[in-house]
Amino acid sequence: MQEKSERFDRETRVSFRALTRDDLPMMLAWMVQPDVAAWYEAEDPTLEGMEREFGAMIDGTDPVRGFIVLVDLTPIGYIQGYRLGDHPDYLSQLDLDADDVSMDIFLGDPAYRGHGWGAPVLSAFLRQIVFGEMAAQRAAIMPVPGNARAIKAYQRVGFQPIRAVTVRDTDTGKIEDELIMLLPREAFFADS
Repeated sequence: MQEKSERFDRETRVSFRALTRDDLPMMLAWMVQPDVAAWYEAEDPTLEGMEREFGAMIDGTDPVRGFIVLVDLTPIGYIQGYRLGDHPDYLSQLDLDADDVSMDIFLGDPAYRGHGWGAPVLSAFLRQIVFGEMAAQRAAIMPVPGNARAIKAYQRVGFQPIRAVTVRDTDTGKIEDELIMLLPREAFFADS
């Protein structure tokens, strides 16, 4: 019970703002850190690469919604949400619903990694964006199966592992293993 109370107290300190081009140097600095790069690899770790990776999202021509994570208004990481149906090639490899909203997250500031912030950040994003603004009925997150720290944080929020899959990125050809984890809206709110 104390863990849930502490998570909620931390969650109230979390906010999000839309990713902007001014954030790209900070994003690059975060993404080249070994603790981040091990799980969230930049395709081209340069400012030009950041523009290629995030520019369309910033312009609104990519349906992925990207946000800077703030704790007490200090930028500490990045999180994005997207409807799986907006990515049909990826969706076809997962056997999930088109309306499911998936997320990707990393905490870029090392002072917040490994210190219990992952679950409150994810919980705030689910409450405010995924189940709030996006009105999703089910959330999905697909970590690399070996990312035990992330999986543990996702489970603290209520995500349940479903199955491991091997997916191929149709843009890059890269093949990667992912663990599908799901959280229905009603289960999240029943537990929060």
